[in-house]
Amino acid sequence: EVKKAGLFAKKGIFLGKAYGRYLFLDGYEHLIVFAPTGTGKTTTLTMMNLLTWKESCIVSDIKLQLFSTTSKYRQSIGNKVFLWNPGSREG
Repeated sequence: EVKKAGLFAKKGIFLGKAYGRYLFLDGYEHLIVFAPTGTGKTTTLTMMNLLTWKESCIVSDIKLQLFSTTSKYRQSIGNKVFLWNPGSREG
C-alpha cells in the first residue's frame, strides 16, 4: 500500500520512515500537524520538512526554534525568509 500510494518518492513532504526508507508525499498538498505538546512534532516532522522542502512555506513558530535553526539554511538555498513576531516588543 505504501508503494502503491507513491510514498517512496525522492522528494516532497517528509512523512516518516517505513521498511528502512524515507516516506515523502510528492506534490503540493497542504499539511497541518495537530498533536499534544511534547509529542515530537517540531523535531520529527517540521524540522525535517524545513530542511528537505525547497519550495515556499509558511510556518507557525511560536518559540522561534524553527526560525533560529533553519532560516540561514533556507536563505542559502535561495529562499527569502521573513520573521513576523507580533508578540515581541520589537515586532
